[in-house]
Amino acid sequence: MVVALATERGYSRLAVYGSVARRAAREDSDIDLIVEPPAGTSSFEFIRFHQLIEQVLGREIDLVDYGGLSPGIEDDVRREAVLL
Repeated sequence: MVVALATERGYSRLAVYGSVARRAAREDSDIDLIVEPPAGTSSFEFIRFHQLIEQVLGREIDLVDYGGLSPGIEDDVRREAVLL
């Protein structure tokens, strides 16, 4: 369902990383997602997409785009990311 929502809105390369990807998540863990937004996506549109995904999943998520990864964690995120 989340992948379908992303695709409908032009987002691609949706992946999960962090504790969920490592299968170490607890019941209260958030879900870390990374995505490639469509060209020209405004911050407001990205935030609305973030809120939509949280609503659909019923859980708190962290959502970042591939271009927004800080150099210190980029390699780790890309290594453990699981494409959805």
